[in-house]
Amino acid sequence: MELMQLWSMLISQETPWLPGPFLSKTYLSVSWAVVLVAMGLGVVRWLKGSGDVAKSVGGGRVRLWVLALWPWALGIWALSPAPWSASYWLGLAFQSPSLLTTGLCAVYVAQGVRPKLMFSTQSQTFANRGLNGRQVPAALLGLVLCGIALGWLLLLDTLNLLHLQVFAWGFSPLAVALGLCVAWGCAWGFSGATTNSFVKWAGLLLMTVYVLTRLPTGNVWDAMLDPLLWIYLHVWLIRRWFSRKI
Repeated sequence: MELMQLWSMLISQETPWLPGPFLSKTYLSVSWAVVLVAMGLGVVRWLKGSGDVAKSVGGGRVRLWVLALWPWALGIWALSPAPWSASYWLGLAFQSPSLLTTGLCAVYVAQGVRPKLMFSTQSQTFANRGLNGRQVPAALLGLVLCGIALGWLLLLDTLNLLHLQVFAWGFSPLAVALGLCVAWGCAWGFSGATTNSFVKWAGLLLMTVYVLTRLPTGNVWDAMLDPLLWIYLHVWLIRRWFSRKI
């Protein structure tokens, strides 16, 4: 009977620990600001990499300083008060980005501002080899496949096709323990690929932030995955499959 009571406590969703209203509102603005700045920087890098577009931009139609500043203008727009804020309308449509998406975008922005801020040369080589090289590290490919599978599982559960209440389990203590196990597994999987401590322990850092704040919704699945990241994983995997880089 004690084991059954313990199991009931581990999977219980009756008293979920939710973030406070002020913390949720602040995270909504900050997370969308980080994501928009990262997307803006990605567009700027793409424009600079395209010869014809770069020439037209530098030729006088749009000044280079406007091209360099507009990603940060997007971030300021996201931080502005509602209802003029971009994060307000994006939050109504898509809610908040996951902690993982926000963290990845923050690292991307940090690399754009100061390329050597967080990554050593070996770690940068590992990231480029994993994202763009011909051989994908097994740990990275496993994470991508797990993320895609989890997204489909949550989608089918949302459409009430599984009758398993997978999303509801995300509020239980057992889901937090599972997330911590995955984070430790990531640290072990990347231990042989890079010596940079940030890369190794990023998953545990994410789970620590979630345990302390329960952002963005109190559900562990919302902290690990969101529709934007889920779609990106599909695009990344399909592109590498057709380019025969898997």
